[in-house]
Order: sequence, then C-alpha cells, then structure tokens
Amino acid sequence: MIPAFLVGSIASFLKRSWNRHNRNSLNYLVIVGGFIEHIEGTFEGVKGVKIYYQGWVPESPKAVVQFVHGGFEHSGRSPYLVNALSSNGYAVYAEDQRGNGKSEGERGYVDSFDEFVDDEKPLYDIIKARHPDLSVFMLGPSLGSLITFAFAMKYAHLLKGVVLAATASGGRLGLFLRFLLRLFVFLRPHMRFGKSLDKTLMTRDLNSIKDAEIDPLLYETRFTIKFAREILRGFYNMFKHAKELTLPLLVQCGTADKIIEFFKFRNDETEFNKLYTMEDKSIKIYNGMYHDVYNDLEPDRKIVFKDLIAWLDTHI
Repeated sequence: MIPAFLVGSIASFLKRSWNRHNRNSLNYLVIVGGFIEHIEGTFEGVKGVKIYYQGWVPESPKAVVQFVHGGFEHSGRSPYLVNALSSNGYAVYAEDQRGNGKSEGERGYVDSFDEFVDDEKPLYDIIKARHPDLSVFMLGPSLGSLITFAFAMKYAHLLKGVVLAATASGGRLGLFLRFLLRLFVFLRPHMRFGKSLDKTLMTRDLNSIKDAEIDPLLYETRFTIKFAREILRGFYNMFKHAKELTLPLLVQCGTADKIIEFFKFRNDETEFNKLYTMEDKSIKIYNGMYHDVYNDLEPDRKIVFKDLIAWLDTHI
C-alpha cells in the first residue's frame, strides 16, 4: 500500500532512475492519491501454461475493470489507462496473454483463438474471489477487443458491460489470400512472416514509442501463420455474432487507425451502429487518433479517458 504523502517523493525518484536505467519501470507503478495496492501472481491457463497477472486496487474500489491487452503487448503497457481508472475508483486487473510478457508460451503463436478467451476466466475468478460484491467490466483494445467480445458472448452473465477499443466494424481478406493462409497453416503453422511492426503506426506519442522500443518484455512482432489465421478467425467471429451481444457496450476508436487499415478492416461509426444492435451502446470515434487510443497524445487521450470513466460511472 502506498500512502499519498509518499507519492511525490517516490515518483520523483523513479523518474530520475527511469532515465538512467529502464523507462518501463514506471509501467508497473500507478501513481494516484490515497492508497493503492499492487498485486502480482500467476495461474494455470489452458494446457497448463503459466499465466502472469497483476492488479491495481485503490482504497474502496467501486467496480473492477478486467483489462485485456492488445497483440504483442503485456499487462504493464497501458499505464495512462490504469492511472485514469484507478484514480477514479476502479480496480484494474490484467494478465500477460500466453506468449507475451512474463507468461509462458511460444511468442507470436497460439494453437487456437479460444485459448486466449479461456485464459481470461481464471483471472475473472481471482477477481471475484477478492471482490465478490463488485461489478466487473471487461475492456480490450485491438486483439484484446476480439478476446473481450468472445468472452462476453460466452460469459455474458458474469459481466456488467464491455469496452471495445481500436477494433473493427467490418472487412475481410480476399478469397485467394484466405486460401493461401489455410494452405500454409496446414503445411507450416509455425512459419513466421512479415516484418516487425512499425511502432509509429500505433501512436503519435513519442514517449510511448520510446517505451515500446526499449521494453524488455516486448518481442519482435513477426507472428506465425497459425497466429494470423486465429486472429482473423476472432475478427470474423465478432462480425458474424455481433448482433447477439446484448451487454452494454462502449466502442472507442481513432479515425487515423493505420493498423486496422493495414489489415484491410474498417472502423466506421455508421457500420458500428449497424453491427451492434443492443439498445445500450455508445460509439466514440476520435478524430485524428491512432490505433492505441489509450497511449496516444495526452490532450486526446484525456478526452478518451473522460468518456470511458463517464460511461463506466453510469453503468455500475
């Protein structure tokens, strides 16, 4: 537990050390007023894979947000988001998905998209064991939005609402490319292709880009053929079953999302409103923002966080 009167001196010390040693150490400290408890642990995921998780719990939290990070990330890569949530009374829990961060598993590979989804259930159980009387929301950007959607479809009764960020409203690979993908998945599922993702496509915030470049828990983002196939399966599953989702929904995307565009998907506000038909939905598209709306430029991300907190507050 960190008392408020120590926050300033701790932050000052860490910022000095950050520049000299490892900037990403700050990703594991959330600085808020009052008290905050930082929790770490592991649990056994699908097929016995050891999954690392952490949580940030303010004094007397009013609800819990289970955060599902994006592809090739880890649970400590969204400090601005965790700060915004915890400083407004929300406990935040997140795991490093299999093959990412401190969790076990082959990097850039997954046997089945369902493994990502099913790995989230033990973390939910940990959350409810610690906070049996609190509502749980699930929030996922990018790949995390696909996992969040699939989890919500399978366990709708467990969640109070869902937030999908840096997600897509439609799109599909051409028939020939889909055929090639299936063929190579059959022949060489572990084959890696492409080149490392240009981190300047994720955000306009230079500090976030520098953090990603030196983060020892990130890895070369050349993924396997099998991984690509399973992620596309997650997208198509979302497009196919979107109208079946009945939980309250918040969507947060940027108009200048170059990642969604690269993969031939769209994030159009009109399409989102047609895709999701539940009565309780809020579609927020932010002009000029890049893929990672939670790590983009400070003035813009403050608007994103304001909308997020306001939506959560009205749905507890």
